[in-house]
Amino acid sequence: MKNEDIKILVVDDEADHAAAVVEALRREGYACDMVTSGEEAVTKLDETSYDIVITDVKMKGIDGLQLLHLAKKRIPDIEVIMMSAYGTLESAVEAMRKGAADYIQKPLNLGDIRVRVAKVVDRQGVGRDNIELQKQLDKRYGFADIVGNAERMNRVFEIVQQISGTDVTVLIQGESGTGKE
Repeated sequence: MKNEDIKILVVDDEADHAAAVVEALRREGYACDMVTSGEEAVTKLDETSYDIVITDVKMKGIDGLQLLHLAKKRIPDIEVIMMSAYGTLESAVEAMRKGAADYIQKPLNLGDIRVRVAKVVDRQGVGRDNIELQKQLDKRYGFADIVGNAERMNRVFEIVQQISGTDVTVLIQGESGTGKE
């Protein structure tokens, strides 16, 4: 996936911080939007399918941790990077436990943000590749293309399904033309 295909939402109640992050990420080719409140972010999440949200932790109204929960609820595979000037080890651990992809301490180092976003994008790419490979395997080795609904064949399908996660060699015998292959 190319950088321009990655959609990022930056959320910070300090507009100049958000604008700096957006500018740094746009220079890398990412498609970015910015908002200055959690409420605006929720509206944007309802309108657009983002890949990444970068959010401040401390905000009035909907804060970063609440936004993390709402974003994951709306888009389960979204990655959320938290940032805070008031960060503690406990708050970072809590954010990660609740599903944050990363936690950045303010003052912001824009080079560090670019690196961390690139790592998240790489992880997402690996996840997408795994899903695609699984689909290809299911299509090639799955049961969807097998024709037959005889009781004996259904029993064979059940047994194959049960042992498919093991490393066991199985020999299926039968007359020619019965669909063993």
